Amino acid sequence: MMMTSKKFIELVAVYKKVVLKPSSMEGSLYLSDESECNNLKELLTAKDRFGITLEQGTIASGNTVLISITHPITRLGRVYPTVSDFLENNKNRIREPNEYFILDEKYYCKDTITPSAIQSYRCVLRLLSLLKQSAALLDESNYELVYFDKEVFKIIINYDINDLKKINITTVDTFISSFTDDTHRDQKLSILANAVKFAADSQSKESAFSKILSDIENIINSFKKGYNLFSSGFSYEKIIDQLRAAKVEEMGKIHKTFSDIQNQVLGLPLATVIVATQMKESIDWSVQSLINTSILLGAIIFVALISLALFNQWQTLKAIKEEIKYKKNQAQTTYKSIYSDIESTFSHLTTRIMIQYFAFIVIGLAVFIGLVLTFKFYFQLTPYALQYLKNLWPF
Repeated sequence: MMMTSKKFIELVAVYKKVVLKPSSMEGSLYLSDESECNNLKELLTAKDRFGITLEQGTIASGNTVLISITHPITRLGRVYPTVSDFLENNKNRIREPNEYFILDEKYYCKDTITPSAIQSYRCVLRLLSLLKQSAALLDESNYELVYFDKEVFKIIINYDINDLKKINITTVDTFISSFTDDTHRDQKLSILANAVKFAADSQSKESAFSKILSDIENIINSFKKGYNLFSSGFSYEKIIDQLRAAKVEEMGKIHKTFSDIQNQVLGLPLATVIVATQMKESIDWSVQSLINTSILLGAIIFVALISLALFNQWQTLKAIKEEIKYKKNQAQTTYKSIYSDIESTFSHLTTRIMIQYFAFIVIGLAVFIGLVLTFKFYFQLTPYALQYLKNLWPF
């Protein structure tokens, strides 16, 4: 085991110094001393094992030689031209190899200074480790996260260098650290699983993980909303159910303000028919005059009663409006994180109240117009009454 590690380190010494041609695995190597010459000679004795071939030049201190590089045997380690090439290996996307070197970054996996791309890569692996805990399993043979719900939901672990550039390491690590506490851990993982499935649901299996990485901040926000509700003793579904019940209750109260005066409102057409058919012309103070006067007094009493009922229901509607306003303000405070999702409930109730106000105004106008017309008909059909009033109250 020590020999294996030592031999890859010897390869690393060559990888660090070689200057590759563009888009090629061939490059020039300057040999500065005998130890470098001896190291290269030893590597060349087993080309199939170490993947180093001398293409041109003489091995001697102070010389520059042309060498080509291929992968050494797997148990030694792996060498990749770029980070993109490194990520093309499916296994590397789910687990970092023990020994590897990336040529364009001149980076050995045990170097203390780490390129930004590798920092992001390791951050993705930490995130993947967390997602593995939220999933039913991580299928390492097919490189898939598997979630069990109503049906099996699979996400292929597929990402590239462009996805790594989108990662905010601080944000992701802060999020991961929130799972170190065992408090509500199972619930947290369940909430995370739902947030991940929601983000990936509209994507293909191949692009879903890339979408998760690009949308990670929204996933984190969704998780925070869900967990804040849970930690407050609520669930999103419970809140929605409560609001639906409250909406039905308030809607019932609003409808009741009309149904309570429905009989009086339905009496309006009847009163109109009575006025139109029972009032008849009377030129003197006769029995018909008394009938006309009785109808007028009945109409006045009817209008007074319906006006009182309208006023009472108007005040009731006003009280309901104030109650809904209070509940709306309470919801804005209590359910701040999901208020945008439930705001429509209050908007609908407010609109319904305004419609009810409008209906009361229309009824009030109809009653007023009906009363005015009743007086008009009465004085036209009973002129003696008008003359009597003029004599009683000159004007």
